[in-house]
Amino acid sequence: MLASVTVSIAFSGFLVWLLPFHSATSEIIARTNPNLLDLGIGLLSGLAGSVVICRGGGDGVTVLPGVAIAVAVMPPLCTMGFGLGGGLNLEIMGGAGLLFVTNLVAIVASAFLVFLMVGMSSPEVRQALVASWRHESLARILPHGRVARTLAAGGQLRWRVLMLLVLLASIAVPLRRALLQVASETLTRGTVQDELKRLVPTDAIASQQVTVGKNDIVIRLISTRRIPDSKVTEVRKDLMRRTGRDVQLSVVAIASRSELADLMERLARPPPIISQEKTIVETQKEILDRVRPAIQESWPSSDAPIQDFDVVVGASGTAINVRYQATKDLGQAPLNMVLQSLRTELGMPNLILNAERIRPASVVRDPRDSSEKRKRN
Repeated sequence: MLASVTVSIAFSGFLVWLLPFHSATSEIIARTNPNLLDLGIGLLSGLAGSVVICRGGGDGVTVLPGVAIAVAVMPPLCTMGFGLGGGLNLEIMGGAGLLFVTNLVAIVASAFLVFLMVGMSSPEVRQALVASWRHESLARILPHGRVARTLAAGGQLRWRVLMLLVLLASIAVPLRRALLQVASETLTRGTVQDELKRLVPTDAIASQQVTVGKNDIVIRLISTRRIPDSKVTEVRKDLMRRTGRDVQLSVVAIASRSELADLMERLARPPPIISQEKTIVETQKEILDRVRPAIQESWPSSDAPIQDFDVVVGASGTAINVRYQATKDLGQAPLNMVLQSLRTELGMPNLILNAERIRPASVVRDPRDSSEKRKRN
């Protein structure tokens, strides 16, 4: 049994160590605070399994180990493994270990009682026990003396009963303390709720947080009604008198529930997207960036290179002013083709194109070039 317990804790601890998270869940925490109720559950579980075994028939002999493993043994052992693999949490391991011992002792004690009542402690059973002991590995290790004979015979009945009573009494002490603590906390919380109802109506409480410690109580209230400080002080003194603990009571007044709900809805709703109208300068720059590649692609002739152009955005529409260099005008037909291409490319059916020709600068000859030319001739 010791080997099985060790392997179970080590294997579950290894699995927890492999996990990327080690936060204790409610199921784990519930198995770290055993009390006398858990002892009663273990006794009834062992009682049910042992009765099925005594009635015989079918696979009844497997019921008791099944109950012990599935319900009472493995859950606390795996919780101990969680405490081990999660960073050696002694609080979790200690609480789960106490639950494991509680369930184990309870099942053994109730099964012992049932088997004793049906006459299993008979000479025939003792002879079979002695015969099976001779084949055990432990029998080969221990010397054949009083200890070996006592283990082989199972000990006298009074010593076995005393052993179970001592085990039950040992685990009953911490379990009783835990049960009394739970009962005290439950009564304290009930007293707190009674005083809070006297302080503020239930429908006016938006949120409440009550923390019950060993010697103190911390209460935080959020109310939709404003409570006078004198009344808060009165309720605090009454709680200290009824519970015998130091009480910290704070009340925060907020809007009504409907106003709070509206506020939360507005906060959860995404802010509206406000579309800002572009200024004329921004629109002109955006059109200029789109016009530049379009006009360079659609301009008809390299003999009339574009010197510069600009975009004018006004109330009457958008106009593109182009200045090109050429010895003569391009003519209306090529400019109309450029205009239609720009309207299609830019998606502006009302676009206006203004073209201005710039004469090329005349070349001024140096008189020294003519003199040199005459000398060569």
